[in-house]
Amino acid sequence: VKTTFQELTGGKECEWLIKSEWDDIFGRILGCAHAITDITSLPLGEQCLGRALFLKHSFYNHACAPNAFLSMQPGGATVMAQVRMLRPLQPKEAVTISYIPTSGMDKQERQAKLSSGYH
Repeated sequence: VKTTFQELTGGKECEWLIKSEWDDIFGRILGCAHAITDITSLPLGEQCLGRALFLKHSFYNHACAPNAFLSMQPGGATVMAQVRMLRPLQPKEAVTISYIPTSGMDKQERQAKLSSGYH
């Protein structure tokens, strides 16, 4: 079946994204997504169930020594996310999380991962 541009847009003018633009936009969206893991019943390396984007939690800045973390609890078709504080915050202190695991990598490895994944 052939589909023309006019058929796809209903005759309306619209902009199309080229693959490199799509990849860039989609990469930024995934960069804000968080892994959903099950550390209670799955073996190491198989704990990631997928990724989810939580709009309210997508604006936290990264810190190598964060003051909070996201707790995600899968529950059937929905996943709930909560920010959990690691310590009391000072007045007007920003909530920070780590975008990558905070253990198992040295400083150079963490910096390379942050640079490649989060610019």
